[in-house]
Amino acid sequence: MTIRHGRDERGATAVIVAITIAMLIGIGALAVDIGHLYLARNELQAAADACALRGAGMLYFDIAATKYSTTPQTTANEEGRAAGIANTAGEKGAVEITLAGNTGDVQRGHWNFNVHTGLLASTFNENPSTAPTVLWNRSDEELDADTNFINAVKCVTNRASTPVTNILAPVLGLFGGTGLATSVVRAQAVAVIGFAGSLEPQSVDQPFGICADKIVDSDGNYTCEAGRMLNDTNQTAMWTTFSQSTCSASPNTIQPLICSTGNDQSLVLGQDLASTNGVVNSTLVDFRNCWKTGLNRDTNGDGVNDATLDTDGDGLPNLPWVLTLPVIDCLATGGCTPLVGAVTVKVVWMVDQAKLNGAQKYDEAPTKMDGWTCSIAAPATGDERQTCWNEFVAHFNLLAANNTTAPFANKSTYFVPDCTVQEPVGETGGENFGILAKYPKLVK
Repeated sequence: MTIRHGRDERGATAVIVAITIAMLIGIGALAVDIGHLYLARNELQAAADACALRGAGMLYFDIAATKYSTTPQTTANEEGRAAGIANTAGEKGAVEITLAGNTGDVQRGHWNFNVHTGLLASTFNENPSTAPTVLWNRSDEELDADTNFINAVKCVTNRASTPVTNILAPVLGLFGGTGLATSVVRAQAVAVIGFAGSLEPQSVDQPFGICADKIVDSDGNYTCEAGRMLNDTNQTAMWTTFSQSTCSASPNTIQPLICSTGNDQSLVLGQDLASTNGVVNSTLVDFRNCWKTGLNRDTNGDGVNDATLDTDGDGLPNLPWVLTLPVIDCLATGGCTPLVGAVTVKVVWMVDQAKLNGAQKYDEAPTKMDGWTCSIAAPATGDERQTCWNEFVAHFNLLAANNTTAPFANKSTYFVPDCTVQEPVGETGGENFGILAKYPKLVK
């Protein structure tokens, strides 16, 4: 009986060992194949990310005209797909992305952050619209709520016709498992093109930071309805050194940046920008000389010399000076001014003169600029030059910081927003000041 009992235990142990080995094989098979599926899934996700980012980045680029447009481009779908299928997914299998107008695997549409509702959930709304996009005189909240503002591309990638082959899982068929030889894998991504935020080197042209609160209306909309003056008695702009390692800027560090190639280092959204308020006379003189005589110079670093602003050769510009400048929060406390975006403006006039016995002379009042011409052909007296000034201010709707009519200041710069299609710059994340970002970001 003792011998027989020992034999029974050996038989039971053999069965347990066999079951354990089978379970270990099954667990090993699942582990290997789950890892294989995750690898394929990650590769498909990389393809979806590439598709969405490329598509969003090309939303407003007119390939045929080789320039940026105000209308969403249908070619964004094709560009996104091409970037996606350039990837492989598991076993070097082809990534599948179908194009079917705007209802296939690549879709243009609107990504709603729901900032206007306070909801936590963000949504993508497919929309094939190619209607022109209007960025001016609209707030970020209004654009976020507008599903006709095309700002996103969604991409789906999959392996449906060439499913991923499982290596060991079919072994589980010994235990009743079926249909484990292959698996269909898919992935999805959404990328958004927003407004210029963090800025790459040479994105902005001159060491001026425009105060954000002075280029928006009472509702917070970036407005094209009024121009401004820089360095008047109330703050509308500040000189900057482009440094984000300190909050202070001095004339001797600002001056070398005038008529140069702009910021020589990346500017990070939300970080403080070294700045200072006031005329800073020596800097203003250099800035004005650049405006008057800065011809045949490459002041923005794009490799092309600036176009002449003085087309009639009288020594004074009659065309505006178009500049892309950083936008800063001049209302921030603590003496620092955080970067909030970028804006393109047209400088329409500069003044640097002294008063005569305490009175304005209007010697440097303009007589023509950007299609406007004074009603007095050759103003000779102070009253005639003042008339030209009044007409000039009315034509461009120039305002001081307190929203009254801009005065003729002895030392100042006058500008208007450039509400035309702008070359995108920087990374997505800034506020809307009329410039889309160059680089989109993934939101899903």
